[in-house]
Amino acid sequence: MLSPQPRSRTIAYRSPGTINWDMSLNKTFTVMERFKGQFRAEATNAFNTPQFNGPNTAFGNVNFGRITQQANFPRYIQIGVRVTY
Repeated sequence: MLSPQPRSRTIAYRSPGTINWDMSLNKTFTVMERFKGQFRAEATNAFNTPQFNGPNTAFGNVNFGRITQQANFPRYIQIGVRVTY
């Protein structure tokens, strides 16, 4: 008798795990004793790690069982400056 395979909670098949690093750097400074400024740099997927979709499950397809697509976005960087008075 075969034992059942463990299943994921949210999807019906197995796929590679996910690793994602989102980072931000903030620096607040004072300008002329009246104004405050803040420099911000934010990065989504900072280390540009690819995340792959699950394998192709269409039996009989040439790509059956292969992972052929990327699921996440590439690295995005956003830079901004904020001034308060």
